[in-house]
Formats: sequence, C-alpha cells, structure tokens
Amino acid sequence: MGIFKFSNEMGVPAYVISTLIEHGIVDQILNPNVRVLSRQPLLDSASVASVYQLLAALPPPIDDANLISLSDQLAGDLSPFAWSSVFLAIRSGEVQAFLAAEGKSWSEKVVAHPAALHSHLAAARALPLPDFHIPACTAAPIIGVNDVVLGRAVEGGLLRKYTNGFLLKDLDAFRTTYIFPAEISKWFDGSGRSFAKTMAEAGFCPAATLHKSNIWRRSEVVQTFGSQQMRNSKPFESARPE
Repeated sequence: MGIFKFSNEMGVPAYVISTLIEHGIVDQILNPNVRVLSRQPLLDSASVASVYQLLAALPPPIDDANLISLSDQLAGDLSPFAWSSVFLAIRSGEVQAFLAAEGKSWSEKVVAHPAALHSHLAAARALPLPDFHIPACTAAPIIGVNDVVLGRAVEGGLLRKYTNGFLLKDLDAFRTTYIFPAEISKWFDGSGRSFAKTMAEAGFCPAATLHKSNIWRRSEVVQTFGSQQMRNSKPFESARPE
C-alpha cells in the first residue's frame, strides 16, 4: 500500500484526511497549521474514467476492505488530492454536495460509467453511518478542517458530533447564533459565484475567523460577507488557533 504525504496547501479536507489516517493510507500531514483553499480541479476526465472503471469492477456493497483495495489500485493512477476526493465521495455518498462545495458541477465530471457509480454509491449509503470525530482545532491542530465540507457533512447527517463536545443532533438550536459554512456556499452558488473560487481570489482564509467549535458566529459572517472586507483582505499566512 502506498503511503501518501499530504500538504494542506493541497486543500485536502480534514474529513478525508482523518478517514485515510484511520485506515493507514496516510501517515503524515505537512504544514498542518496552514489552511489554503485549493485552486486545483478535483478530478480531471482521465482520473474520473479510471475511478469509474475500478468501481464498476467492485462487488457491492462497498466496505472498508473494498475501499482500501481500491486505494491500492488508484495509487498509481491518481494524485493524492484526487484520490482523497474520490474517497470522500464514495464513503459519504455525497458526491454532488462535495463537488458543488468546491465549485465543480457533478454533470461536468461524469464522463464514463455513471450507472455503475450510482449503484455503488447506493450501496455505500446503505451502510451504517459512522461517527466521525474531528478534534477541536485547539486540541489537535495537526488536522485542519475544510469548513465548507464540514458544514455540508454536518447538515447532511454524515457527521454527528465533534470531539470538542458539540452534539449536532438538533441543528436548529444553533441557527439563531451560528451559521454553517455550507449556508455561505449555497449563497455563493445562488449568485452564480463559487465559494471556493471567490475565497481563493480574495486570499481570504475562513479558518482565521472560526471559533473553537469550527462554526461561524452570524455577526462575524455579516461583517465579513456584508462588506468589501473579504475582497480587500490580505492572505493569512497561518490559521493557527489562538
């Protein structure tokens, strides 16, 4: 099995990294305290075709053993960043939401074997939901959080709690004070702007505005996104928590 070494400059979501670490596919993260939105495409056409072909050969249901086996086959064909995106898509069954969060259209990425992928994702959705534990950033800065992905994972019911004590079973209780990054992403999607692209162009690092719970206060969002502050802000060199 190949060992991938990730740099957070690649924009790899913590949700993906933590899962890969648990399965022994990743053994190290470089530059753990610098979180930069990636400007790379998630997957190119050749990579997608390769993934579909391998998925079509997998017997359902998709389980951890199959995913690890698939990682061995993909290691020589995909970059670590592309593979991490594929892994997240398979494991969560939220391909559409994840690609949308990165400003990519699912329809743009389907180039081969869509029926085979659909059946495998259906099998993945039937698996029991795992409890993914993402450490609080102050407690474990080695794992950086891609907050767009995290917000969508929580809202989609894929992530059920943080290890910093927040139980997110009733999201309505948080909405009066807090706003999840997925909501911001949806606002950009509705305005025809990609959240990731806009943030990257502005050199704005959302991690620097986060509370320990990895969600924004509404007041901070209004101050940031309701003015030109985002476009005028300088890139943050580090998102190390205070």
